[in-house]
Amino acid sequence: MTDSQHAAPAAGKAAGRCLLTVHAHPDDESEFGGATVARYHHEGVHTVLVCCTDGGSGRILNPEVGQVGDRTNIAQIRRLELKNAAAIVGYDELVMLDYPDSGSVGLTERSPDCFARIPLEGPVGRVVEVIRRTRPQVIVTYVDDQRVYPHPDHIRAHEVALLAFDAAGDPAAYPAAGPAWQPLKLYYTLASKQRRRTINEKYLALGMQAPFTAREGAGLQGRGDPELAPEQARVTTRIEVAPFAHKWIEGMRAHRSQTKPALAETLSIAPEAIPDVYGFDEYILARDLTGRDERAGLKETDLFAGVDCQGDEVA
Repeated sequence: MTDSQHAAPAAGKAAGRCLLTVHAHPDDESEFGGATVARYHHEGVHTVLVCCTDGGSGRILNPEVGQVGDRTNIAQIRRLELKNAAAIVGYDELVMLDYPDSGSVGLTERSPDCFARIPLEGPVGRVVEVIRRTRPQVIVTYVDDQRVYPHPDHIRAHEVALLAFDAAGDPAAYPAAGPAWQPLKLYYTLASKQRRRTINEKYLALGMQAPFTAREGAGLQGRGDPELAPEQARVTTRIEVAPFAHKWIEGMRAHRSQTKPALAETLSIAPEAIPDVYGFDEYILARDLTGRDERAGLKETDLFAGVDCQGDEVA
C-alpha cells in the first residue's frame, strides 16, 4: 500500500482488474465495504482508495487515546490511523486529497474552503486523474439516499465520484489529467434497512447492544434512525465476505481515536460470530456500461460481473 498518487498499479494482477473507492474521511474506508475490498485484494485485484478530506474537524472520541473532545493534531493522528487501516483492509494504494473536513452533521458555520463548499471542478479533476492513471473498471462510493447520516462530506464525495466516473472517459474533459479511461461500473455501498435490522437482531441474540440505533452517540454509527436507510429492494449486488469480515473489524479498530466506547463494544463481538453477522456486503449498481442484456432485475454476486479483462485492456 502506498500513499503516493504516482505509484503505478501492479501489473498482471487479476488480469488487470482494478477497484477504486471514493470516501470522505479516514475510517469510512473500513466502515463502508472494508471486507469487500479485503476479498478483492486477496483475489489479486488492484485496490485504490481516494480519501477526500483530512479528517481535521474530528476529535478524540476514545478516552484510552486522550482527552475526549481534544482536537490537537487530530488530522495527523487520523492520517496515520488511515494508513494503518488501509494496509489492514488491503488497499494497494492510498490517495489523500486532503481537503479540509467540513465538520459534523448539523454544523451551522463551515469554512468556505471546506470540502463541502469548494467548487466541484477541483476535486472532480483530481479524481479523474486518479481514475485515468489507475484505470479501474469498478468504482464504489456512497449511496445516493443518505438520510440515515446526511454528512455534507459524504454527499459531496458522492457527487464527485459520479461526475468523475463520466468525465474520466471524456477526452475533452480535464485534458491535463491524462488519457481518457472509462470505468464500466459504478456502485453505491450501503447497509439496507432490512440488513441493519438483521444485524441488530443477531447482536441482541448474543446478549450485546444493537449496533444500529437512533439514539445519538450509540452503537456502530450512532448516526440516525436505521429506519431511514434504503430499502433492501434497491440492493442489486450481494458480495459474500465471510472469510474477510474480520478485516472490517480490524480496520475499524485501527482508527483508535474514533473508537468511542459504544463502538468498542460493537467491535468486541466474538471472533466466531463475525462471519455470520458480517458475512456479506450490500451494493446498488448505479451505472453499468458493460453492455449486458440481462441488467433488468439483475442480482449480482461479483462487482466485476460482466467485466472481461485482458491485461490492462477491457474487452
